[in-house]
Amino acid sequence: MAYVIEPTYERLRELAFAWRGTEAPTGSPNGFILETGYPPAVFTLAVLRDRPVVAVSLYFSNGGGIIGAGTHKGPADAAAALARMTVRFKDALPQVRENPLPSLGEARLYILIDGIWRGVSGPEVDFGQGRMATSPLFHAAHRVIAEVMKFRESGAPP
Repeated sequence: MAYVIEPTYERLRELAFAWRGTEAPTGSPNGFILETGYPPAVFTLAVLRDRPVVAVSLYFSNGGGIIGAGTHKGPADAAAALARMTVRFKDALPQVRENPLPSLGEARLYILIDGIWRGVSGPEVDFGQGRMATSPLFHAAHRVIAEVMKFRESGAPP
């Protein structure tokens, strides 16, 4: 099955992977990306340190998304917890040079450090059921997604 990939999604994804936040000390995580493949699209969660605020965005390869959720308490608090978790796992993930879209049912987790990507991938179900060493990172990312969805459902303006 081929994903629907909108040009805006491609640009947003490229910007997320190119992120080099200046607020994090050298050698510290300054971003996190989770991508998962579903029919007919990929979703991308990008949590990027941007000055005192953490930029939280969730976007979909077939169009649409939520940008700017990190300015709201629920997503911001969950993103801060995720940021603390990235410090714990930053050395556990190998450096990767490519960031292909995940296959159907696959999750890909990336920690961004000084323009370097550290990543791991596997079946989403394995992350979700705690069968991966990095499952806690996956669960922290999903808490961010849950808070973003609560924010969205509340009808609060971005």
